[in-house]
Amino acid sequence: MKTIKHKGLLFALAMIGFTATAGQIILVREFIVVFYGNELCLGVILANWLLWGAVGSWLLGRLADKLKRKIGTLAICEIILAILLPSLIFVIRSARVLLKAQPGELIGFVPMVIFSFVSLAPVCAILGFLFALGARIFPSAKGAKQIGYTYILEGIGAGTGGLLTSLLMIRYLNSFQIAMIIGSLNITASAFLRTFLGKRKPIKIFFKGLIVLLLIINVYLILPDDFVSIPIELLNRLKSDRLDYNSLKIQWGMFGLKDSKNSIYSNLTVVGIEDTYTFFSNGLSMFSVPNPASAEQVSHFAMLEHPDPQNVLLIGGGVSGSLGEILKHPTKKVDYVELDPMVIELAKNWLDKKDIAPLHDPRVTIENIDGRHFVKNSKEKYNVIILDLPEPFTAQLNRFYTQEFFQEIYNILDDKGIFSIGVLSSANYLSDEHQAFLNCVYQTLDTVFEDIITIPADDQIIFLSCKSKGILSYNQELLTKRLRQRNIQALYVSEYQ
Repeated sequence: MKTIKHKGLLFALAMIGFTATAGQIILVREFIVVFYGNELCLGVILANWLLWGAVGSWLLGRLADKLKRKIGTLAICEIILAILLPSLIFVIRSARVLLKAQPGELIGFVPMVIFSFVSLAPVCAILGFLFALGARIFPSAKGAKQIGYTYILEGIGAGTGGLLTSLLMIRYLNSFQIAMIIGSLNITASAFLRTFLGKRKPIKIFFKGLIVLLLIINVYLILPDDFVSIPIELLNRLKSDRLDYNSLKIQWGMFGLKDSKNSIYSNLTVVGIEDTYTFFSNGLSMFSVPNPASAEQVSHFAMLEHPDPQNVLLIGGGVSGSLGEILKHPTKKVDYVELDPMVIELAKNWLDKKDIAPLHDPRVTIENIDGRHFVKNSKEKYNVIILDLPEPFTAQLNRFYTQEFFQEIYNILDDKGIFSIGVLSSANYLSDEHQAFLNCVYQTLDTVFEDIITIPADDQIIFLSCKSKGILSYNQELLTKRLRQRNIQALYVSEYQ
């Protein structure tokens, strides 16, 4: 019996680290979607996580020495965590409703800090407390060794939880399923801690039965409806797939949720009204389909400026319509770089066949790789390179707007090569901040390229840069001639514009 208790306690202590790391991964991903993927948001969340962990370890940890049933408290806290994790996911997805923020509205810094501070308090404080408690009840050790052994076990659990969650569970399960799996493991760990059940047989039987019932219910909630379902409506409403769908509907509100998937890179969501679909990555809009005006302007302005665009590189935007417009030109090869293959998978699931047909063109090679890595290591020489990514709202995206990246682009262009980059703008008004941003993009390009022209489009400004002077032109007659020679059929980029 002692061996079973001893092993059960070791497992329970390892589950502290497993729960902390696995829970942090799924919760941070949920927060990032709400706060649009900005790294500032990530810093705030981690700061509050560490703060409440310290409060739990230091303040609540002081109570550990006064507890008579330390192992019993550990078991109860692990059961509480099993309930709190999925509850917190639902709360985070309801953030816009709770903060009274409209769909699409950026949530300010102060509400971000307050909301993450309050919502993370229960889970993080309990996790911090459990580490302090575990250090005091570690078997066969005293003093500093207790802390050291507890830390080692927590570290083993944390490493295991991090690997399983980020490399395996994220790929195939939704956030509620992951949270409930973590919860099931915590309930199992509490079941191994038999000493907290008490000495009286009736009490032992009651608590054993309660734990087994909780575990069975939790496992049932993890399984999807099409796998198993029982006629108990309350339980069915709490099933992971239903909670996932209903909470996402609350999160996306009037946008019209169609689908949401987690990949190893980000959360991808598709919303749509009627026949228009918008793709989001970590809450940031990537593109909308159909949007022929944007697709034509992103593609044709760059392609028409080059006298013979045979070899083209497109970074992002391939399923937004840009790729199809590029292929209207007499190109021989188009390399389309898209980091996340799930973007293409979702496009195939939701877009019309004509929208994804360019992906199957024999001239197209799809590269699922980071755009900067591809550019840095490419041995090709391109006639035209088009960057079709969202605005640099995050550090991840900002990497594509730097002097270093522009220099890498320069290195893989041929002597007459053209680089195109478009940023959101307005035809009627530019704030001081936006003027400064546009000027920054222009000045950065100017440090690398020999010639730059700008073309104001409907909702963006397109910067066209070239390695050589005399290639880029505002000559409408020349561009119209190329448009006719290539027999380009377009609605928004035509000889009349």
